Amino acid sequence: MNKKVARDIEQFEKLRLRLANDKQAAHDFLVKAGIITEKGDLEAQYKNLCIPHEPA
Repeated sequence: MNKKVARDIEQFEKLRLRLANDKQAAHDFLVKAGIITEKGDLEAQYKNLCIPHEPA
C-alpha cells in the first residue's frame, strides 16, 4: 500500500472515531454533506429510497 493511501485511511479512521463519539459533530457532518436538514430530517433526494418497510 502506498503512503498516500495509508495516510488517507488513517484520516478516515480519525474522522470515523470523532463522529462516532460526538453526536453534534456527526449531525454537522451529515448536514454539510447534504444528507439531512438542520432539524435532522432526511433531504428530499434521500426520503424515498427503495427500502422495504414491511416484510417481503
